[in-house]
Amino acid sequence: FIWFSKIFYIWDHDTGLWYLISNQFNDNYTLYKNEFDNKGPLFFLFIKFVSYIIGYGVYQAYFFYSLCIFSFLLVLLYLINQKKLDYKIYWILLLSFTSIFLIKKPHIVFILFYYSFFLLFIHFLLKSVILNSKNYFILAFIFFSLCSIILIEIYLYSPLILLTFIYLFIFKEKKIDKIILYPILFLFVFGLINYLPKLYFGYSFKDFYTATILYQASSSKGPVMSINFIYFLILTLILPLFLKAIYFSNFKNFIIKRFDYFII
Repeated sequence: FIWFSKIFYIWDHDTGLWYLISNQFNDNYTLYKNEFDNKGPLFFLFIKFVSYIIGYGVYQAYFFYSLCIFSFLLVLLYLINQKKLDYKIYWILLLSFTSIFLIKKPHIVFILFYYSFFLLFIHFLLKSVILNSKNYFILAFIFFSLCSIILIEIYLYSPLILLTFIYLFIFKEKKIDKIILYPILFLFVFGLINYLPKLYFGYSFKDFYTATILYQASSSKGPVMSINFIYFLILTLILPLFLKAIYFSNFKNFIIKRFDYFII
């Protein structure tokens, strides 16, 4: 977190651009039409909202990006404190989650903003299965919908939503009315969450999806698509810490418990 103070004196192209354009959108300057970007509208909307409260400027931008980091850490502490953990497991989990800071890119603040929603989506989805709770599933779906207007790549996790729905509402509930009504409710929630930013910014879904497709089809490759992925994996200690977390946890009992195969 101390290292990340570099955002107070170094911005890259993306970091400055996001803050600049978020405060310039109006009736004559439309998101995704006049500005190419594959980031979802919720991030731009959040910048605009914070700027509306505290103003627009250099120091206000520093405050906003600090807020993104703080929200990520707040979510981590919330998740880790859900259970009483041994201090070794507690710090292993905290270090594993915060190892992303070692990538050393100022624009990682966007990734942290996305993770703040994504981690809650995964957390509530798991709780819905473990506790057989439809309320937690609804919460998970809301955070999934919010993730969809941050990064469209969240759609890769749609099968998890579908499988959990089948598990909770078909295998467990077995009531035809709920099997029909709940998908209608979920589609309404998803549509509403996706439509509200469009209503504010005035962009078209076609422009948004076109920008995303063009970005994905470009020749640029991230670390996962290159040999640097091995470097990042070792640097951030994700694999060693994951193995250590398994070692300190009662992983054998976790596997042999009923229904835990579905959780895995």
